Amino acid sequence: MKKIKNLIGVLLLILVVMIAATNCSYAKGKFIELDFFQPYSSQPVAISNKEILFLGDNSGPAQIYNIEENKLIATNSAMSVPRTGYSAIKYNKDNVLIVGGYCKYNRSDCSQVAEVYNIKNKKFTRISNSKFPHIVLRLSNKAIVLNNGNVLIPSNSNNIEIFSPREQKFTEVITTINQFVYPDVMEINDDEVLIYGTPPLRSNPKIKINPQLEVYNFKTKKSVNIEIPAELNTRGLMSGINIGTAVKIDPRTILFIGVGIDHRYVVKFDTYKKELSYYAKLPSGLAGSAILLENDEILFSHGMIAYPEFPDLFFLRPTALVHAIYDYKHNKIYNKKIIRKSVSLVYLIQLSNSIYISESNVAKPTLYKY
Repeated sequence: MKKIKNLIGVLLLILVVMIAATNCSYAKGKFIELDFFQPYSSQPVAISNKEILFLGDNSGPAQIYNIEENKLIATNSAMSVPRTGYSAIKYNKDNVLIVGGYCKYNRSDCSQVAEVYNIKNKKFTRISNSKFPHIVLRLSNKAIVLNNGNVLIPSNSNNIEIFSPREQKFTEVITTINQFVYPDVMEINDDEVLIYGTPPLRSNPKIKINPQLEVYNFKTKKSVNIEIPAELNTRGLMSGINIGTAVKIDPRTILFIGVGIDHRYVVKFDTYKKELSYYAKLPSGLAGSAILLENDEILFSHGMIAYPEFPDLFFLRPTALVHAIYDYKHNKIYNKKIIRKSVSLVYLIQLSNSIYISESNVAKPTLYKY
């Protein structure tokens, strides 16, 4: 009888653990370090759920990393104009667009060069130049594919270009109504995109620098400026250069996460009403690259954060976020890891039930499985 009771007790304990694991969505994710070093200055692009393409740079050809086989394979095909700092995006199942960048010995000569990499043939083909220079100095300042298949490419000014895959050329230019240093873009719907970022630094320190947002409509060919509510200005949430990390969680809602000097607030943008509003105060600071997962979760990786207890020492004693999972429905943070040193933004690439987290050439990239 005693043995039976003990067995029942063990079974009940196992059942409780299983139920707890089922209810804790954050518990199922796992960070796995991959056993290779990413090629230096080479932007990664997913060409399948198990393969990452590295397009090359000034020093070498494109390479393909097979995650399952843990192999880095050279393609023997290099860009027609080798360079770094370019913007690259896979715009359909067979092709990758590469725009701009700078050459090893002349930073301006390559800034309008454009070419297409064919995934099947493993070949680069030069196409007509872009209308404006493009040099990616911030990873968030990158191209996006629109629902209609066209590619939207921010430049380092107030001009955003549209690339037509059908015509294989740059067909249109959006001129923003605000002046941006490095504008970011996010598609709202088939007719509209959100353009946001910070203005150029001013010589007069007394003049406040606030984030700027506008919505561009492809049908009317016009932008509408988004006003920052007095409530957010009073709280100091949308003042200064930190606009947070934008994540679109549903057709109506874009969250700016990690807003404020201590990266502790979330601001909501209603895409229907075109309004900003306060959303939540985070349990702790969040910053860096972010990507929407399942079950109301967002993966954050590689961002510089500062805690309220020592905001003045932020640049002297930097604290960096390695990774974290943010549950935006319940306003909770899980699996958070921080280190006391500087880090740079990374690429987060969606694969099947996993995220590839890029790294520099001195650290191994990571795979987050969920």
